[in-house]
Amino acid sequence: MVQLGSFSDELNARGLAKSVSDSGFNVEVSPLFAKKGTVWRVRVGPYSTRAQAIKITTQLRERLGRDGLVMPK
Repeated sequence: MVQLGSFSDELNARGLAKSVSDSGFNVEVSPLFAKKGTVWRVRVGPYSTRAQAIKITTQLRERLGRDGLVMPK
């Protein structure tokens, strides 16, 4: 997975997800429950290899101007 961001406001996460999806990427918004509250993660993928995910980070930067962080699912 490539994580593009995490947000305390679900609407902000969904807004980013829509723009990423509109650019042709497979995107998901998932909650992460923590003691201080829920954080909404915006992730692209999944990819079967780390190399594929790294390649996608370049495409995200070129198309959207967003840097992503490669993470395990």
